[in-house]
Amino acid sequence: MGQADWLVLATLRDAENLLFPVDPDVPEMMRNLSGMTKSWEMKGWVREILGYEQVKYNHTYLLGDMGALQNAARVIEASGVAFLLVTADGLLGQATPSKDDLPVALPNHWIALVGNVAIQKGTFGQHDSGHVSFGVFTWAKKMHVDVNEGPFERFFWAIVTGQSV
Repeated sequence: MGQADWLVLATLRDAENLLFPVDPDVPEMMRNLSGMTKSWEMKGWVREILGYEQVKYNHTYLLGDMGALQNAARVIEASGVAFLLVTADGLLGQATPSKDDLPVALPNHWIALVGNVAIQKGTFGQHDSGHVSFGVFTWAKKMHVDVNEGPFERFFWAIVTGQSV
C-alpha cells in the first residue's frame, strides 16, 4: 500500500481519537482498547466513505460465528464488503497459548474479507472438529486464513458488512 494511502487512513483514525484519546500512561490492555477502531466507526466508514446503504454489524464471539462468516461470503459475492474484527496474533499469526495469556483473547484488528470462504462444520458437541478457511486483506497484503473451528471461534469477534440496496 502506498504511503499516500496510509496517510489518509491514519488521518481518519486520528480524527476519531479526538473523542477517545489514547493515553500512553495507562496499562497496555486499556491503551489497545481505547485506540482500537470501534464497530460504530467501521459502520460509519462503510456507509459514508464506501457508500453502501445497507450496513450491518454482528457480534460473533459467543454465538453465530460460522453463520456470520457464511453471510459475509454471500455479501461479498453480491459485490458488497465485509470486515472482521479478530485477535490478530491468534488468527493471523502463529501465537501459542502460554500460562500468562488472559482467559479471553482480546480483539485488536479489523481485516477485510476478500472471499474464498470454505467451512467444514464439525460434529455437534465436539470442540474444534470443524475447519474454516478464507482470504483476507490486511497489513497491505492478501493472506489466507486456514484454521480449526476452536481457534476461529476464540479469535473471531465481530463482523461489519455493507452492500447496496
